[in-house]
Amino acid sequence: MFCRATLAAMRVRKDLEEITDTKSSAGIATTTVDYCTPDLLTLHITLHMETGIYMGASFTFVIEVPANYPFTAPRVTSTGRIWHPSVHLTTGCVRLPILEADWRPVLTIHTVVFALQLMLLEPSHEYPANDAAAAAALSTPDVFREQVRCTLRGGWFVGHEF
Repeated sequence: MFCRATLAAMRVRKDLEEITDTKSSAGIATTTVDYCTPDLLTLHITLHMETGIYMGASFTFVIEVPANYPFTAPRVTSTGRIWHPSVHLTTGCVRLPILEADWRPVLTIHTVVFALQLMLLEPSHEYPANDAAAAAALSTPDVFREQVRCTLRGGWFVGHEF
């Protein structure tokens, strides 16, 4: 009999085949997958943005797959700081509907990766993890875009190093 973690790893293996068998970027980003643990339950996904306000930047996310996946959504965190409404400024925790209320077992790691690409292509204030970035994106989109450019250059912004 298989334990839950083994079943989750089997499903992740299938999901990762889907990523490599299909073009998952749609011209949005180049995607690299690194396997952090032999059981495939911790993945590093690097997105190099090819378009949008984050164009030219690369972001790495850790996807932690729970033992009861796909019945529970994976947890996604950014390894670096991103000025984005859906990414917590200090913890890097990513908030997206498909990682919370909208998660369904038919969704895959490929779906999560594509959602991350879309999150960076079209930042939304509707599911905020960073209230200041969400407020700027909602009320003054031009200011938000300039804030993103500023943080991508590095240095300090709102008391945090980028």
